[in-house]
Amino acid sequence: MQFLSISQRRKGFAEADYAGLAEQEMERARELYSQGWIRQIWHRADMPGACLLWEAEGEEQIHEGGRHFPLPMPA
Repeated sequence: MQFLSISQRRKGFAEADYAGLAEQEMERARELYSQGWIRQIWHRADMPGACLLWEAEGEEQIHEGGRHFPLPMPA
């Protein structure tokens, strides 16, 4: 089953603070992509963030996969 997640940078999160985590987030996304969890990634043009197309058996797996980003996805 496929799921679409739409993310945006947390409010009040400074660009300088994010810069240190950006490479970690991209590396984690590459790992999940190579494992088949993430099928596609689109960067948002309207604000900092991304849209991800996930492949999983259920929504619970998506939340579990997202917990391992430097800034975990909210539950």
